[in-house]
Amino acid sequence: MAALCRALQVRLSVYNVLNTQVRYRRSNRPLEIYPENMSWAKPIYELQEQKMKEEKEKKQEPAMLHMVWRVKKLAGRPYWEKDVMKILKLDGKMFQVQIHKNTPEVNDMLKFVKHLIEIKPITFPYGLPTDETDYEHCLLQDNGEFVVTQKLNGADADEIKVVDKPEKIPENQMDLETIKADNRKKLQSFSLMSEYFQANYEYKYNQDKKEYRYNGDHNIGAGRDWY
Repeated sequence: MAALCRALQVRLSVYNVLNTQVRYRRSNRPLEIYPENMSWAKPIYELQEQKMKEEKEKKQEPAMLHMVWRVKKLAGRPYWEKDVMKILKLDGKMFQVQIHKNTPEVNDMLKFVKHLIEIKPITFPYGLPTDETDYEHCLLQDNGEFVVTQKLNGADADEIKVVDKPEKIPENQMDLETIKADNRKKLQSFSLMSEYFQANYEYKYNQDKKEYRYNGDHNIGAGRDWY
């Protein structure tokens, strides 16, 4: 009995040794950080603070209006999504722009069908229209900018400085850009020195009257001057 107990103890000890022998054992020690010397992290903190400042500057006030258009088909979509799109007037043609107010009720409906649409806030970089006549010259661009061309008042018109008109170039005088364009045209048409080396061709077009295929009925070769 004693021998059997000793044999079992030996086997258990061997089993424990085999289970505890791990080649790459992960250490549970915490990462050593030296708070007294954090000079290495100073550039990281400065970069993070700079990014936070830029994000705060980019933040704008919420837009009053949204420009919305549909980018996916409604075929095969459930009826509740089609009903919401009908309320938003987006059940027509794709990419047809609709203007909606930035209110909680409208935003809830837009969020419900956000996978079918694209939204872009409308901004006013040149201010809001001040007069009814300003609406005649307004333009809503694709990036959401509402461009307003306002009418000048009498005081603003007086402040405009009159700029002298540039002197007209005489007709017999050519500027550098015109000369370059003319030379480029001659180079592309292979007539760079045509005024000095004129071609004197011996034969004319269809002189022997045997070229029945080129009788001129279809205006073949009308723009050529080499036959």
